[in-house]
Amino acid sequence: RRITETIPAHQANNLMRTLDLTSYRDSTSLHQNANRAIAQQVIRIAARDTRTCLSCIAQHGDVIWDSERDGGEAPVPRVDDHHSGRCTSVIIVKGFPRTIQSGQDWWNSLTPERQAQQVSLARSPGKLDALNNGSATLRDFIHPYTDDVFGSMLREASLTDALMPK
Repeated sequence: RRITETIPAHQANNLMRTLDLTSYRDSTSLHQNANRAIAQQVIRIAARDTRTCLSCIAQHGDVIWDSERDGGEAPVPRVDDHHSGRCTSVIIVKGFPRTIQSGQDWWNSLTPERQAQQVSLARSPGKLDALNNGSATLRDFIHPYTDDVFGSMLREASLTDALMPK
């Protein structure tokens, strides 16, 4: 009780939002697993606006489960995201193909002025320079980590981490 009374409002909001969204993604994965017989693929989807981090943009449109590749028996994984992350997944039903633009293609379709409006790039202009001069790609900004409460998560890497040799 003392912890909940003394936690700052922004931390409480972040914790509750992350808990809600992680629970939603867990239940989405359960639903998708229950419907594997009619599923062809499960695709990761990101909110694509100025607040979307580079990690989420890079992963938008990624196939996280494929009935042929995974044999139809492998479980559909939960979409891992960061605190307050807004990513989810959609199921592609067999016989109803759908084209989902990749995050890289979406990024490439933006004007340089619009790219510079991404919040993380406004805060760290060096990231935009690295993307523009080819020293980093969007996928270099995917940083996996483990949270003590929420388990496996992904977040936007720092510029230093993105530039590290893989």
